[in-house]
Amino acid sequence: MPDSSAPSGDLPAINRAIPFAIAVAAFIEAIDSTVVTTALPAIARDLHVPATELSSLVTAYLLAVTVLIPLSGWIADRFGARRVFAGAILLFTAASALAATSRDFPSLLIARALQGAAGALMMPVARLIVLRTIPRERFVETMSLVTIPALVGPAIGPVLGGAITEWFGWPWIFLINLPIGIIGTIFVLRVIPDIHETRRGFDGIGFALFAAGLAAIVLACETAGRSGLGRSGEVAVGTGGVALLLLYALHARRRTDPALDLSLFRIASFRTSVVGGTLCRIGFAGTPFLLPLLFQLGFGLSPLESGGLTFAVAIGAIGLKTIAPRVARAWPFKRVLLVNGAAIAVALASFALLQPTTPHYAILGLLVGYGFLRSLQFTFLNALAYADVPDNKSSHATSLASVGQQLSQSLGVALAGALLSLFAGGVTPTRIDFAHTFLVCAAVVVIALLMFLRLPADAGGNMRGAPRGVRRGAVQDAGQQGA
Repeated sequence: MPDSSAPSGDLPAINRAIPFAIAVAAFIEAIDSTVVTTALPAIARDLHVPATELSSLVTAYLLAVTVLIPLSGWIADRFGARRVFAGAILLFTAASALAATSRDFPSLLIARALQGAAGALMMPVARLIVLRTIPRERFVETMSLVTIPALVGPAIGPVLGGAITEWFGWPWIFLINLPIGIIGTIFVLRVIPDIHETRRGFDGIGFALFAAGLAAIVLACETAGRSGLGRSGEVAVGTGGVALLLLYALHARRRTDPALDLSLFRIASFRTSVVGGTLCRIGFAGTPFLLPLLFQLGFGLSPLESGGLTFAVAIGAIGLKTIAPRVARAWPFKRVLLVNGAAIAVALASFALLQPTTPHYAILGLLVGYGFLRSLQFTFLNALAYADVPDNKSSHATSLASVGQQLSQSLGVALAGALLSLFAGGVTPTRIDFAHTFLVCAAVVVIALLMFLRLPADAGGNMRGAPRGVRRGAVQDAGQQGA
């Protein structure tokens, strides 16, 4: 029977302001990448560079994010979460201004790397602020608000980017960040409390090993299937990245203050959220890439028609806000992740059944439902990661969880692209090729459900407002041990 014993009621006013400030920053970052992608042809024309070189704008952003994410927790502890978060928004805003005024490709490339550096600090530190300022029993409610922009941004980005580029020119896709960023910085400094944590030493060798390994894996994923590294180069870079991460694991075992504390994986809820969540996200991270291609290449729709359909995913995500807290109070985390994850797998498999003759209202209904399910899974996975993390390990936890999310995004898109290329046999993919790809992605999500089966029945109970038998003492002991 559903448990409705969790307390309800409104968040205090100051706590409402905190997730709102973070949601604005999340929206800026989430929408940026898809807006830029839409404007790439116009940028290539104006800056007189081959369109094939513009993929480096995306790669530069992702590499900067990847390299600095492991450092985000240490920087927040060293300089204060509020100061770092406000500084990251300000840096992102300044980099946007630099991008808008770029008159050559190298300048734009530098600006995109600076945006990536700001993004690497923005969201991990934002999650850290939520963890340190919001009561854990209200965490799901808060994360349901913070998660929405991250899901809505990619859905409306292509439509917004196309409209801005066509009507005003590509520099305006960066200029729109300026007023939002300036207001957001001021708002953050006013509403977010000044939180000081114990400063810890800097593990330079560990950071270099982990960041280089992670960057190599992401680079191999981002260049998969493109001209550049080549198949052998991609394998070599990816293998080198894995080797560097293994070296980091050996290094971390010998330090009392490693760059990232791998002992957190001894906590069942954290381990399941990061490992199982990464696998689950890999299964559906490729849908923003696959759906527009299906509608345009498989169904023959225009970019505008395709964007209108995919926007339905954003509508479903927005619908989550009022539902997620009720679901958290009614069902335990384990049941939500299993049932909702199975529903996501069914939705992905349903995409394989879509045909050019499928009524648009049926497609819209499916996409709205999928957007809701995906957003719900994101919210509960994000909350579960921090359910049993000791307070003194929170900065390590946000950095590690962010690494998992970054990896799942890159691996998910790479998997979708590789599968589509494999099934298409090197020619333009047909509807059947897309169908096979969606079925494999659904199978990946099903595999992730096996991780969720291992969760304790009361996992995340303190996040629901009804902690029942959460073994905090054991968790504290695990968190205090070295990696």
